Order: sequence, then C-alpha cells, then structure tokens
Amino acid sequence: MLFLAFVMVTFLGHAQDGFTVTGNITDEAAVPLPGASVVEKGTTNGVSTDFDGNYTIEVSNQNAILVITYIGYGEQEIPVAGSSEISASLEPSASSLDEVVVVGYGAVKKKDLTGAVAQLDATKVANQSTNSVTDVLRANIAGLSIGNSTSPSGVSNIQIRGNNSITASSAPLIVVDGFIFNGSLADIAPQDIDKLDVLKDASSAAVYGARGANGVILITTKRGKSEKPTITINGSVGFAEDASGQRPYSADQYDDWRVDVFKSSRGNVAAENPGFFDDPNNLPDGIGLDQWLAYDVDRETLLECG
Repeated sequence: MLFLAFVMVTFLGHAQDGFTVTGNITDEAAVPLPGASVVEKGTTNGVSTDFDGNYTIEVSNQNAILVITYIGYGEQEIPVAGSSEISASLEPSASSLDEVVVVGYGAVKKKDLTGAVAQLDATKVANQSTNSVTDVLRANIAGLSIGNSTSPSGVSNIQIRGNNSITASSAPLIVVDGFIFNGSLADIAPQDIDKLDVLKDASSAAVYGARGANGVILITTKRGKSEKPTITINGSVGFAEDASGQRPYSADQYDDWRVDVFKSSRGNVAAENPGFFDDPNNLPDGIGLDQWLAYDVDRETLLECG
C-alpha cells in the first residue's frame, strides 16, 4: 500500500508539471500570422500557428519561456509566468533594411533604394583564400558573368549586363573611393577592400553616363580609425609538387630522341639514305663513313619530306 501511494503521488506530481498555453500571433497591423513558430526555450517542444494565427502548446512548467519567431519579423521571448493565454504582435525586422549601400550619388539605406545593387562586406570573406578581386566577386555576388583566367594576374573578364556591344568592351566601370579607376582589378589587393557594391541596373548610367552602361563596381577601401591601433595579419600556406615527375634527357638520350624524330618525320629520306640521320660515330651495319659523307640531299627535299 505504501509503494502504491508513493507511485500515485509521483504520477500526480508529474501531471501537475505540465501547463497548457494558448494564444494568437499577429503582425503590427493585427493581421494573423499563419505558420509562426512557438517554441519552449531550451527544448525542442514547439508548435506552429494555424491559418488564423492561433496556437496551443503544452510547456513543461509554469515558469517556461516561449520563443516566437516568423520569417521577416523580429524574435520575441515571452515568460509564461503562470499565464494560460499569451498573444503576441511581431514587428518587422529592419536590420537588413538599415544597412548602408554606397551608390554613385552618395550613400543610402537599403529600404530607400530602388535600383538593383549587390553589396559585399569584406569581413564576410576574410577567411576565404582569394588571389584577386574577381575571385571575391565570383564566389559572393550573384548575377555576374565571370570567366576563368590562366594569366598570372588571375583577373578574369567580368560582365554585369551581358555582352551588349559588338566591337566595344562590355566590361563594367570601376570606381574606387569615388574616383573612376582606369587600371585593372589586378592592381587592387582584396585585403584592402572594406566594402564592394555592384550597380547592375540602368540607373548607374544616370550617374556615370555612357561609361556606366555596362554596370559599375564601386570599391571602398579600408581606412584608419580613431580607436586603438589594430594590426591584422593575413597569411596562407600551400603545397606544390611536380605532377609529371618526368626527368629530363641526358645529352646522349637527347641525341637519340632527335634521331628518332627525324626518322619518323622524314621517312622517305631515311629509307633512301640509311643512316643519314644517325651519329657518324655509330652508323648502322653496312654503312661506312665515306658512304655517309657521300649522301647528297638538298634542303628542299628535306622540307618536302618533313
């Protein structure tokens, strides 16, 4: 009997730990948000709101905290604190809309920008191994046509608005710290870039005229700050090895190789004049030095046979 009573008390104690919470999730205009996530903080216990923004969740205890999230809206954490009904109104997340974008006529916030501008913060690619600015653009900016280059500079051809000219260049205009840059992207070290903006649409022509018809790449370089001095070191380590592993010929081997090449490429001369391409000190059997010296093959014949 004592054991049974202990089991019943334990069961009732666990049953009282569970606590049901209901509520409604809306946006700032009181419009229901279907599919909003309501999760008990620190657990995997969670539900989604229905079409009308309503939800019902059973939390572990009355002191739990509800985490409410929805795409495009700021996250909210609400303590249950013994309340069985909790509703919330989510505010739009303006973090990305407040980012400053550099354009040809100044700097504006993303929410005030109507053109097609792609921005890249250099701190996001600080750990990437890039040899040129085109490597940075190729891996992080969408909508660009960047070819591959085998030149030592590593800079490839870039097209923002396609190949829109038959004879003229379709390369974009490069602007560094507000000044038109007439050099190559190979002259700019990726480590010196602070921000990089790409103007893709036709609005760039309103600022830079015909030179901006192919798009504009705006580069803002790093500058000094008034805070404490900071030293940043960038380094990379790589390994290289010979892929072929083929050793060069010795002098005798090179002579033998040349004899084989001439015999195979000028077969008629070699057949009519045995030993003609051989070393006079190592002629085939039956061919003497006098006979070898008596060979008379003019240059035109050799060229025709070659």
